[in-house]
Amino acid sequence: MILQAVLSILLIASASAHDYSICDAYSLLESTTTCGPTGYALNFGLPICKSFVDNRSLFNTKGKAFLDCARPCLANYVSANITGAITDCTAIKDAAFASHVPCYQQCGFCQVAFSNLGAFSKTFKASDLFSEDANGQVLQIASSCIGK
Repeated sequence: MILQAVLSILLIASASAHDYSICDAYSLLESTTTCGPTGYALNFGLPICKSFVDNRSLFNTKGKAFLDCARPCLANYVSANITGAITDCTAIKDAAFASHVPCYQQCGFCQVAFSNLGAFSKTFKASDLFSEDANGQVLQIASSCIGK
């Protein structure tokens, strides 16, 4: 009986640890304005959102708090400001990337970045960070962390 209860708790914890539901914002965006595999939703938003979920266990407590703040911040921005409102794929990408810096800053990225460097390096691919689209955001976020 006790073993069964422990197993049930572990299954629930495992299921909630891999909850991709917040990532549905990117699938909805893609379904309303089809930009395809090179568009923001399928090429960046959805994969990064899922990577945050998949790699959550690699982050320390403060890093997990950052993820729990940043994922909804980014997804909610997409849902509230882009989906259905912007139809041009380039404009979608630009608007979505513009939300990254404020969401990361609001969620305390600077306070968790160095202590979770290994987790972030497994979560993002180099192409995610150093693409032409992400370069400006990476520099803005990094410069905002100087002295913090």
